[in-house]
Amino acid sequence: MKQNSDPHQQLSDRTLFLTLASLLTVSGVLFVFSASAIKSIELYGHPYYFFVKQLGVAGGGLLLIGLLQWVEWRTIERLTLPFLVGVGGLLT
Repeated sequence: MKQNSDPHQQLSDRTLFLTLASLLTVSGVLFVFSASAIKSIELYGHPYYFFVKQLGVAGGGLLLIGLLQWVEWRTIERLTLPFLVGVGGLLT
């Protein structure tokens, strides 16, 4: 597979990736809000409790994606197994 060496194309690809990830994330956060507003009112007294929590996590995830696209893929590949074990530990 031929690597794209044009820096303008690489920047365009990164911008497209971040734009699409942001759009998907925003739509997901809005879906969570529409599905949980009533429950949030019942439990916490205002409709934005779950929305604010989800928005914070989504913002952190988008920031992480933005930072990780500048890391060389070989570094990420080496850290795959430790991350997988760590996530497995967090899920138990």
